[in-house]
This record gives sequence, structure tokens and C-alpha cells, in this order.
Amino acid sequence: MSGPLGSRSWWLQSPARRGLSCYLHVYLAALYTLTPVVHSAVAVEPGAFDQLSQLANNPPFPWATTNEDSGTLTPVTNPMQLGDGKEEQDTLQMMALLNEATKTDSTSTSTSKDTMHDDSTLRVMIVGDSMSQGKEGDYTWRYRIWEWFRAQHIAVQLVGPYTGTAPSEPQAHGEHQATLGQPKTSGGYAPDVSPDFDRHHFAVWGRAAAIDKDLIFDVLSAHQADLMLLMLGFNDMAWFLSDASGTLDSIRTLVINARAANPNLKFAIANVPQRSLIPGREDIPFNTNIYNALLRNAIPEWSTADSPIHLVELQENYNCGPDSCPAGYDGLHPNGAGEYQIARAFSLTLVKNYGIGGSPLIIPDNIPERPPSLSFNF
Repeated sequence: MSGPLGSRSWWLQSPARRGLSCYLHVYLAALYTLTPVVHSAVAVEPGAFDQLSQLANNPPFPWATTNEDSGTLTPVTNPMQLGDGKEEQDTLQMMALLNEATKTDSTSTSTSKDTMHDDSTLRVMIVGDSMSQGKEGDYTWRYRIWEWFRAQHIAVQLVGPYTGTAPSEPQAHGEHQATLGQPKTSGGYAPDVSPDFDRHHFAVWGRAAAIDKDLIFDVLSAHQADLMLLMLGFNDMAWFLSDASGTLDSIRTLVINARAANPNLKFAIANVPQRSLIPGREDIPFNTNIYNALLRNAIPEWSTADSPIHLVELQENYNCGPDSCPAGYDGLHPNGAGEYQIARAFSLTLVKNYGIGGSPLIIPDNIPERPPSLSFNF
């Protein structure tokens, strides 16, 4: 169910169902309590330890979507925290559900494409969170980089267990929503997305590196890849799962477990973009900067001749920050321009460091807006 270094210790056992007042009490306490915990053996300047100690070390609390206030709290809670409110699940059960959910989704109509391969085709797995999965009606940056591969005359096959974006949320209050271990992957794309688009991926809304490090061995064993485009880390730090050094340790473990499935796997690992400032969450830009500095220093140490790793400078190429976010539709997630910017950031690394493609993606002057229609390309 997990790779050789897959640790489940980060996820504490779920507490029993709680009322709204109890949840808010614990949540507010977490916001104002700083707990100095160091999650890894990464060497950090001693003077920075006080700054690294922050609320991001608290485990997630389950939240029942059946509660009448769930609609209010859902926008500010991690999707990982959502549950059906029926019963408590221990750590092993939750990991078993997540592992089961990495199997190819039932909406895929092109499963065979994910298994067909010849030596001239580059197999690419995109691993990420909501910024990579996209929501219903998006083009996604996955589509934009697939277009770039085609324009560069590179035979490419995108691989992974899922094919869809995140579907629109149910409109009726109280309508059942998917629970932990059941990623929402049935959403469609923009109507004019090419029918030839190879949609396979391993990107899930709300996903953290702390989760994927335990899943990546099985996913890569089932969906073999030559190159991984990895874009994780924001949710680890933003949703109280870890701090900067702990997030780096999760990425390192993910790399080790991925190499256990393919010792010759190549990596292009993106740093974490900034987002527009959330009042009271000044820790997010601070920890993002620390993590990105740690990642830049760590990648040369992780890289090997058989399994090279190169940095994707996403933060530097994605027009989003604490003061403004022109690249995002909500202060983080990419709009049409942002999708191109992410794809370009990856293409820069592929051209410069791997010699894949002759020139990086050029962002067009006229970028199509996300269609308002509810009729999406599945």
C-alpha cells in the first residue's frame, strides 16, 4: 500500500464527531498556539527555529458535511477534513481508502491508452493538487503543456489513474458529497479541448505531499512513467499538515518511493507559488519562501545520474503574490493566463535541463476565457 519509506505517523487518529462549538474552539486555539516541532533532519539555521515553529503542525480535524454549518466552513477547510459524519476511521482505514482510490477512475473511456507504450514515446505523469487537476470547465495547465509537447513534435503519453477535473459541487443543501478516499475526478473540460487530449494524471483537489508520498509507489507501479512533473506542497503548509522543513521531507520521501518503482525516473519539481494574502495567515507566504529556499538547495543533493531532478521555478513565473494575483481566479487557482504560465514554467525546465523540446512554451496574446457554459467536454 505504500513505498519503503511511507510513514503514516503524520496522520493522527481521527477524533470522534464534534459539534460546531467544539470544532471552532480547537480551530481558533490552533490559530493562536505556536508549537515548536521540527519534522525532519533537514539542517536549518538555529536562529530560524523560532520562526519555523508555527500552527502548521496541527493534524487535520474531520468535519461532517451533514452539519448545517458545513456550507459556511467548507470554503476555508481542507477537503481532506471533510467526512460523512457517520463513523470514525482510523489511520489504516483512511490510507486503505486512499490507496483504493488511486485505481483508474470509472469515468475514463481511454484506459488502454494509459498502458500502451513504445520506446519512442515519453511517458509523463503529472502529480499535483487542485491547481493541476482543475475544476469542471477548465482547460488546465495539463492541457496547455500537452499542446506544447505536440507543437514540439514530441511523442508523449500522459499516464495516471485519473482523467477528469473536479466536478461542480452539488447545489442542493445536504446532498451527499464524496468522502475521504473517494477523489472527485468526474469533471469535464472546456468544450473546445481537443478530443485527442491525453487526460491521464495523478492530481487531486486538496492533495498534500504528506499523502502522496505513501501512494506514489503503487501509482507508479500501475502506471509506469519516464518523467514526473511534480507540483505539490501548498496544502501541506496552508492546511496545518506541516511546516516548511516537514513539507520538504515529504517531497524527499515521495522521490525515494517513486524511485523504488522506477530507479531511472526523471523529475521536474516545482516550487510552491505564492497566493493572495489571507488575513491572519501571514505564515503562508513566510513558510512558502522558506520551503522554496530549502527545495532549491536540496534538489542538487537528491539528483543522481540515473534519476536526475531539476527545479521548476513556478513561483518566479506564476503571476500571483500576497498583494495581487492576476494569474488566479480566486487568489491562487489558475485562470486561463495562469494555466499557460504554469505550463511555461515546466517547459522552461524541460528545454533547459532535459533537452526536451527546442523552445519553451510561448504564452499567446489572446487567451480564451473559461467558458460559462455548463456543457463540458468529458
